[in-house]
Amino acid sequence: FASWLFTIAHNVAVDKSRRKNYSEPVEDIESFQDAKSNDPYEKLVEKETKELLERAVMKLPDKQKEVFLLRKNGEMTFKEIAELMDESINTVLGHMHYAVKKLRTAIEVENAK
Repeated sequence: FASWLFTIAHNVAVDKSRRKNYSEPVEDIESFQDAKSNDPYEKLVEKETKELLERAVMKLPDKQKEVFLLRKNGEMTFKEIAELMDESINTVLGHMHYAVKKLRTAIEVENAK
């Protein structure tokens, strides 16, 4: 769950930076990421983002939360989730789509503050 949360936070940050800043790309991305992972500020931001997402996940409607957690924590396929929930795969995909959309919105709203 933690790695997924970091990935979401990272993707949102990248999306925001792409919209606002067109600076030159970082030459050595690995050293940049290593330095970033040791930065206390980045660790705090990551921790706060994880807490924000955990709260946002708990606020999702039950079916969206169930699909999301089974997919991310349970590492189940959408087909397995559909069979478990006795739903069509399209319904399960819809629940996942809306869950991720709501979580992204929660991060964007928080970042706008």
